Amino acid sequence: MKQDRKELIKKMIPKAVLHAQNEESAFATFRSCFIEETIGIWNFPFRIGRECRIKVLNNENVITSRHSTLSTITNNDLYIVDIADKLQISREHLSIVNEENKYFLIDKSSTCGTYINEVLVEQMKKHELKDGDIIKLGSAESPYVFEFVVLDGEVI
Repeated sequence: MKQDRKELIKKMIPKAVLHAQNEESAFATFRSCFIEETIGIWNFPFRIGRECRIKVLNNENVITSRHSTLSTITNNDLYIVDIADKLQISREHLSIVNEENKYFLIDKSSTCGTYINEVLVEQMKKHELKDGDIIKLGSAESPYVFEFVVLDGEVI
């Protein structure tokens, strides 16, 4: 079955991406990047939380392997390595959902909160995300900052 070239390309391009806005954000997500400092989002809901498998070996942080069985379901699609002085990211921090071609962020009652364009969002409520919005996970001092970029429908 021959697929239309544009349809094939469209399947390969994520619907949206999170682009790291600083070195801390890029480092915290480097294992999940689609391309440099960018995390692709193909499916929704897209769940983000703190990586809890970190151990210190020889004065270096090492992520231990996630146990993989058929019955194992991960809680998050993106795990952020939180190495800030004070933990900023909750284990199940937020979700990004897509409803009727609109994107929404839902803070899942995180401990330190979530900001969209420097405004603290209310927990467990939908907050619309627009192309170019800046999302900060954690307190106002958190280093984990990402730009939300919509790619849905864009075909080169």
